[in-house]
Amino acid sequence: MTRERVAITGSAGYIGSLLCEAFAPHAEVFRLSRAAGYELSRVERIAGWLDELAPEVILHCANYGNLQACAASPEASSVVNVEATRAIAEYARQRQAYLVFLSSDYVFDGERGSYTELDAPEPRNQFGRTKLEAERAIAELCPERALVLRTSGVYGRSASKPCAWDTWAIRRLSAGLSVDAFSEIYNTPTFIGDLVEGIEACVARRVAGVFHLAGPERMSRLEFARELGKWLGAPPELVRAAPQRAHENFFRPRDVSLVNGPILTWVGAPRPLARALPLCGYGP
Repeated sequence: MTRERVAITGSAGYIGSLLCEAFAPHAEVFRLSRAAGYELSRVERIAGWLDELAPEVILHCANYGNLQACAASPEASSVVNVEATRAIAEYARQRQAYLVFLSSDYVFDGERGSYTELDAPEPRNQFGRTKLEAERAIAELCPERALVLRTSGVYGRSASKPCAWDTWAIRRLSAGLSVDAFSEIYNTPTFIGDLVEGIEACVARRVAGVFHLAGPERMSRLEFARELGKWLGAPPELVRAAPQRAHENFFRPRDVSLVNGPILTWVGAPRPLARALPLCGYGP
Protein backbone atom coordinates (compact mmCIF):
# COMPACT_ATOMS: atom_id res chain seq x y z
CA MET A 1 0.00 0.00 0.00
CA THR A 2 1.37 3.42 -0.99
CA ARG A 3 2.09 5.74 1.91
CA GLU A 4 0.60 9.21 1.62
CA ARG A 5 3.13 12.00 1.04
CA VAL A 6 2.85 14.65 3.78
CA ALA A 7 4.87 17.88 3.91
CA ILE A 8 5.03 19.65 7.27
CA THR A 9 6.26 23.25 7.51
CA GLY A 10 7.72 24.35 10.81
CA SER A 11 8.72 20.73 11.32
CA ALA A 12 11.39 21.63 13.88
CA GLY A 13 8.92 23.66 15.95
CA TYR A 14 6.59 22.68 18.74
CA ILE A 15 3.46 21.59 16.91
CA GLY A 16 5.22 20.67 13.67
CA SER A 17 7.67 18.29 15.34
CA LEU A 18 4.88 16.42 17.12
CA LEU A 19 2.89 16.17 13.89
CA CYS A 20 5.97 14.65 12.25
CA GLU A 21 6.04 12.00 14.98
CA ALA A 22 2.32 11.32 14.63
CA PHE A 23 2.30 10.96 10.84
CA ALA A 24 5.64 9.16 10.38
CA PRO A 25 4.31 5.62 11.12
CA HIS A 26 1.77 5.72 8.29
CA ALA A 27 2.93 8.44 5.86
CA GLU A 28 6.01 9.56 3.97
CA VAL A 29 6.81 12.73 5.88
CA PHE A 30 8.81 15.64 4.45
CA ARG A 31 10.15 17.94 7.15
CA LEU A 32 10.31 21.55 6.00
CA SER A 33 12.27 23.73 8.39
CA ARG A 34 14.90 26.45 8.22
CA ALA A 35 17.48 24.01 9.55
CA ALA A 36 16.75 21.73 6.58
CA GLY A 37 17.15 24.63 4.13
CA TYR A 38 13.48 25.53 3.70
CA GLU A 39 13.37 29.24 4.55
CA LEU A 40 9.82 30.42 3.90
CA SER A 41 10.92 34.03 3.48
CA ARG A 42 12.28 32.89 0.11
CA VAL A 43 8.75 32.84 -1.24
CA GLU A 44 9.84 32.53 -4.86
CA ARG A 45 11.32 29.08 -4.12
CA ILE A 46 8.33 27.54 -2.35
CA ALA A 47 6.60 26.27 -5.50
CA GLY A 48 9.80 24.57 -6.66
CA TRP A 49 10.34 22.87 -3.30
CA LEU A 50 6.81 21.55 -3.25
CA ASP A 51 6.94 20.44 -6.89
CA GLU A 52 10.07 18.43 -6.07
CA LEU A 53 8.50 16.79 -3.00
CA ALA A 54 5.02 16.40 -4.57
CA PRO A 55 3.08 16.14 -1.28
CA GLU A 56 -0.54 15.10 -1.29
CA VAL A 57 -1.04 16.75 2.11
CA ILE A 58 0.56 19.92 3.48
CA LEU A 59 0.41 20.73 7.19
CA HIS A 60 1.38 24.40 7.38
CA CYS A 61 2.51 25.05 10.96
CA ALA A 62 5.33 27.53 10.37
CA ASN A 63 4.88 31.19 11.20
CA TYR A 64 6.93 34.25 11.98
CA GLY A 65 7.51 34.24 15.71
CA ASN A 66 5.04 35.57 18.25
CA LEU A 67 3.19 38.79 19.01
CA GLN A 68 6.35 40.65 19.93
CA ALA A 69 8.38 39.47 16.94
CA CYS A 70 5.62 40.37 14.47
CA ALA A 71 5.19 43.84 16.00
CA ALA A 72 8.94 44.45 15.77
CA SER A 73 9.21 43.25 12.14
CA PRO A 74 5.87 43.78 10.38
CA GLU A 75 7.21 43.48 6.84
CA ALA A 76 9.16 40.29 7.52
CA SER A 77 6.19 38.78 9.35
CA SER A 78 3.90 39.51 6.38
CA VAL A 79 6.28 37.76 4.01
CA VAL A 80 6.43 34.55 6.07
CA ASN A 81 2.90 34.48 7.46
CA VAL A 82 1.00 35.76 4.43
CA GLU A 83 2.99 35.55 1.20
CA ALA A 84 4.47 32.13 1.97
CA THR A 85 1.01 30.84 2.86
CA ARG A 86 -0.34 32.23 -0.41
CA ALA A 87 2.39 30.36 -2.31
CA ILE A 88 1.57 27.12 -0.49
CA ALA A 89 -2.16 27.57 -1.16
CA GLU A 90 -1.44 28.19 -4.84
CA TYR A 91 0.46 24.90 -4.98
CA ALA A 92 -2.46 23.13 -3.28
CA ARG A 93 -4.83 24.62 -5.86
CA GLN A 94 -2.72 23.64 -8.85
CA ARG A 95 -1.77 20.14 -7.66
CA GLN A 96 -5.02 19.25 -5.89
CA ALA A 97 -3.20 18.80 -2.58
CA TYR A 98 -4.97 18.98 0.77
CA LEU A 99 -3.84 21.85 3.01
CA VAL A 100 -4.15 22.29 6.77
CA PHE A 101 -3.30 25.80 7.99
CA LEU A 102 -2.84 26.51 11.69
CA SER A 103 -4.37 29.87 12.48
CA SER A 104 -4.91 31.59 15.81
CA ASP A 105 -7.32 33.00 18.34
CA TYR A 106 -5.61 36.35 17.74
CA VAL A 107 -7.70 36.92 14.62
CA PHE A 108 -10.30 38.25 17.10
CA ASP A 109 -10.22 41.59 18.92
CA GLY A 110 -10.61 40.10 22.42
CA GLU A 111 -13.41 42.43 23.46
CA ARG A 112 -15.85 39.73 24.61
CA GLY A 113 -14.39 36.22 24.18
CA SER A 114 -16.13 32.88 23.54
CA TYR A 115 -15.80 33.38 19.80
CA THR A 116 -17.38 30.97 17.32
CA GLU A 117 -16.69 30.55 13.62
CA LEU A 118 -19.69 32.81 12.94
CA ASP A 119 -18.07 35.80 14.66
CA ALA A 120 -16.34 38.32 12.42
CA PRO A 121 -12.56 38.40 12.87
CA GLU A 122 -11.07 41.76 13.80
CA PRO A 123 -7.40 41.38 14.75
CA ARG A 124 -5.76 44.06 16.87
CA ASN A 125 -2.10 43.15 16.43
CA GLN A 126 0.25 42.33 13.57
CA PHE A 127 0.38 38.61 14.32
CA GLY A 128 -3.41 38.36 14.16
CA ARG A 129 -3.59 40.50 11.02
CA THR A 130 -1.14 38.25 9.19
CA LYS A 131 -3.03 35.13 10.24
CA LEU A 132 -6.31 36.57 8.97
CA GLU A 133 -4.72 37.66 5.67
CA ALA A 134 -3.37 34.12 5.28
CA GLU A 135 -6.84 32.68 5.97
CA ARG A 136 -8.25 34.92 3.24
CA ALA A 137 -5.59 33.87 0.75
CA ILE A 138 -6.53 30.24 1.34
CA ALA A 139 -10.23 31.05 0.96
CA GLU A 140 -9.46 32.71 -2.35
CA LEU A 141 -7.25 29.98 -3.79
CA CYS A 142 -8.28 26.53 -2.51
CA PRO A 143 -11.25 26.67 -0.09
CA GLU A 144 -12.62 23.26 -1.06
CA ARG A 145 -9.31 21.51 -0.32
CA ALA A 146 -8.16 23.37 2.78
CA LEU A 147 -8.77 23.31 6.52
CA VAL A 148 -8.10 26.51 8.47
CA LEU A 149 -7.83 25.51 12.11
CA ARG A 150 -7.85 28.21 14.79
CA THR A 151 -6.50 27.14 18.14
CA SER A 152 -5.57 28.77 21.44
CA GLY A 153 -2.92 28.57 24.17
CA VAL A 154 -1.40 25.22 23.23
CA TYR A 155 0.36 23.50 26.14
CA GLY A 156 2.18 20.25 26.89
CA ARG A 157 5.86 19.44 26.96
CA SER A 158 7.98 18.86 23.85
CA ALA A 159 11.72 18.65 23.26
CA SER A 160 11.34 21.49 20.74
CA LYS A 161 9.65 23.72 23.32
CA PRO A 162 11.86 23.61 26.42
CA CYS A 163 11.43 27.30 27.31
CA ALA A 164 7.68 27.76 26.78
CA TRP A 165 5.68 29.47 29.51
CA ASP A 166 4.00 26.32 30.80
CA THR A 167 7.25 24.36 31.14
CA TRP A 168 8.93 27.41 32.68
CA ALA A 169 6.13 27.68 35.25
CA ILE A 170 6.32 23.95 36.03
CA ARG A 171 10.08 24.19 36.66
CA ARG A 172 9.72 27.21 38.95
CA LEU A 173 6.84 25.80 40.96
CA SER A 174 8.61 22.45 41.29
CA ALA A 175 11.62 24.30 42.71
CA GLY A 176 9.50 26.25 45.18
CA LEU A 177 9.85 29.52 43.25
CA SER A 178 7.07 32.01 42.57
CA VAL A 179 5.26 32.47 39.26
CA ASP A 180 3.65 35.74 38.20
CA ALA A 181 0.78 35.32 35.75
CA PHE A 182 -1.65 37.65 33.99
CA SER A 183 -4.96 37.84 35.81
CA GLU A 184 -6.96 39.65 33.12
CA ILE A 185 -5.90 37.92 29.88
CA TYR A 186 -8.07 34.95 28.87
CA ASN A 187 -7.90 32.16 26.30
CA THR A 188 -8.88 28.50 26.02
CA PRO A 189 -5.79 26.38 26.83
CA THR A 190 -5.45 23.48 24.39
CA PHE A 191 -3.64 20.22 25.12
CA ILE A 192 -1.15 19.51 22.32
CA GLY A 193 -2.18 15.85 22.21
CA ASP A 194 -5.78 16.80 21.43
CA LEU A 195 -4.66 19.20 18.70
CA VAL A 196 -2.42 16.63 17.01
CA GLU A 197 -5.08 13.92 17.19
CA GLY A 198 -7.66 16.35 15.85
CA ILE A 199 -5.47 17.23 12.87
CA GLU A 200 -4.92 13.56 12.13
CA ALA A 201 -8.68 12.95 12.16
CA CYS A 202 -9.34 15.92 9.89
CA VAL A 203 -6.66 14.84 7.40
CA ALA A 204 -8.13 11.34 7.23
CA ARG A 205 -11.56 12.81 6.44
CA ARG A 206 -10.29 15.73 4.30
CA VAL A 207 -12.31 18.19 6.35
CA ALA A 208 -12.44 21.60 4.65
CA GLY A 209 -13.48 25.00 5.99
CA VAL A 210 -12.66 27.32 8.89
CA PHE A 211 -13.05 25.74 12.33
CA HIS A 212 -12.02 26.20 15.95
CA LEU A 213 -10.22 23.46 17.86
CA ALA A 214 -9.37 24.54 21.39
CA GLY A 215 -9.65 23.43 24.98
CA PRO A 216 -13.08 23.39 26.64
CA GLU A 217 -12.27 25.90 29.41
CA ARG A 218 -11.98 29.68 29.28
CA MET A 219 -9.34 30.70 31.80
CA SER A 220 -6.80 33.38 32.57
CA ARG A 221 -3.08 32.70 32.68
CA LEU A 222 -3.35 33.10 36.45
CA GLU A 223 -6.04 30.41 36.68
CA PHE A 224 -3.94 28.17 34.44
CA ALA A 225 -0.89 28.64 36.68
CA ARG A 226 -2.95 27.89 39.77
CA GLU A 227 -4.10 24.62 38.21
CA LEU A 228 -0.46 23.73 37.50
CA GLY A 229 0.43 24.48 41.12
CA LYS A 230 -2.48 22.43 42.44
CA TRP A 231 -1.48 19.47 40.27
CA LEU A 232 2.12 19.72 41.55
CA GLY A 233 1.04 20.18 45.15
CA ALA A 234 2.85 23.53 45.31
CA PRO A 235 1.91 26.12 47.97
CA PRO A 236 -0.87 28.33 46.53
CA GLU A 237 0.95 31.54 47.49
CA LEU A 238 3.67 30.79 44.91
CA VAL A 239 1.28 31.78 42.11
CA ARG A 240 0.81 35.55 42.06
CA ALA A 241 -1.43 37.81 39.98
CA ALA A 242 0.29 40.16 37.57
CA PRO A 243 -1.29 42.94 35.50
CA GLN A 244 -0.69 43.21 31.77
CA ARG A 245 2.62 44.94 31.05
CA ALA A 246 1.96 48.48 29.88
CA HIS A 247 5.34 48.78 28.13
CA GLU A 248 4.76 45.94 25.65
CA ASN A 249 5.21 47.06 22.03
CA PHE A 250 2.15 45.13 20.84
CA PHE A 251 -1.54 44.84 21.69
CA ARG A 252 -2.47 41.78 23.74
CA PRO A 253 -6.25 41.11 23.45
CA ARG A 254 -8.08 40.71 26.74
CA ASP A 255 -10.19 37.64 25.94
CA VAL A 256 -9.65 35.51 22.84
CA SER A 257 -11.31 32.36 24.17
CA LEU A 258 -12.75 30.12 21.46
CA VAL A 259 -15.81 27.89 21.30
CA ASN A 260 -15.61 24.58 19.44
CA GLY A 261 -18.45 24.02 17.01
CA PRO A 262 -18.83 21.72 13.98
CA ILE A 263 -15.27 20.40 14.34
CA LEU A 264 -16.54 18.05 17.06
CA THR A 265 -18.37 16.13 14.34
CA TRP A 266 -15.01 14.76 13.21
CA VAL A 267 -12.70 14.91 16.24
CA GLY A 268 -12.88 13.88 19.87
CA ALA A 269 -13.82 16.53 22.44
CA PRO A 270 -10.65 18.20 23.79
CA ARG A 271 -9.80 17.34 27.38
CA PRO A 272 -10.07 19.82 30.26
CA LEU A 273 -6.82 20.87 31.88
CA ALA A 274 -7.14 18.63 34.94
CA ARG A 275 -7.49 15.53 32.74
CA ALA A 276 -4.74 16.55 30.32
CA LEU A 277 -2.02 17.48 32.81
CA PRO A 278 -1.00 13.88 33.62
CA LEU A 279 -0.50 13.33 29.87
CA CYS A 280 1.62 16.42 29.25
CA GLY A 281 5.03 14.86 29.86
CA TYR A 282 6.14 17.55 32.30
CA GLY A 283 9.12 16.43 34.28
CA PRO A 284 12.80 17.05 34.98
